[in-house]
Amino acid sequence: MDDPDYGQKAQRPDMTEEDFQMSKSEFLKQIGLSDQQRDDLQIHTIDQSSSQEWLENRKNRLTASIFGKICKRKENISCAPLVRSIVKPQIISNVPSIKYGKANEQTALAQLSRQESITITRCGLYIDKTLQFLGASPDGSYKNKEGKTGLVEIKCPFSAKNMQSDEAVKAKKIKFWKYNAKNNTFSVDKNHDYYFQIQSQLNITEIDMCLFSIWTGEEHSMKIEYVKRDPEFWQDKMVGPLSKFYLNCLLLELIDSRMERSMPIKDPPYIIQAIENK
Repeated sequence: MDDPDYGQKAQRPDMTEEDFQMSKSEFLKQIGLSDQQRDDLQIHTIDQSSSQEWLENRKNRLTASIFGKICKRKENISCAPLVRSIVKPQIISNVPSIKYGKANEQTALAQLSRQESITITRCGLYIDKTLQFLGASPDGSYKNKEGKTGLVEIKCPFSAKNMQSDEAVKAKKIKFWKYNAKNNTFSVDKNHDYYFQIQSQLNITEIDMCLFSIWTGEEHSMKIEYVKRDPEFWQDKMVGPLSKFYLNCLLLELIDSRMERSMPIKDPPYIIQAIENK
């Protein structure tokens, strides 16, 4: 067991506020990329999600798949568990639902291409032009026969395996859509994590449309939804919470890691105050 008083993981005082602010400015400067560097990174990381370049550029940023969780979190709850899950993520590659999704992703993309008569090209890692601590890796981009283009995001939910997609929505195995039994209609749940993920992908890439689709098996047609970019949703519901969490919660651990010092992750003052006021 590591001794908290000795070695690399020994406990030591936090940085002073002055030192932290200087380190913060330098850190943000270091992860900044020019337009050309952002374009090159996207190209170099296509189908390279395990490459060193992809990992290096992703590890110091927030990425779209967790944006919903961050944007919807309550400020009167410690940020420590979420920060820990980002900095030291659990290995989930052997979780059945994750394995199922990975194993069927290529099949799903091919089926969507045939079903919608589109050409799909894989994507790499995109970095937001302004908030360069935000990134997104869409499953792909599409082009149809009329020349219209957009992003592609596919989900292969293990919970809906071999179900007809509408029935899976009705049974609440798929929750991206809400079902109105009275009118027999389906509508997108704009509070779902997938919607936050899609809007972040659209706004970071500055692309106007995303073809979202659910794959439940080769014998079933894929349920699709064309989701339009919503700049107001992005600005009003996402940019603020994402920036606040990154700059005040995650950056503390990235720059002056308490985990590496065998100490509990630190909450910023606004969260401490909110917890006290509960």
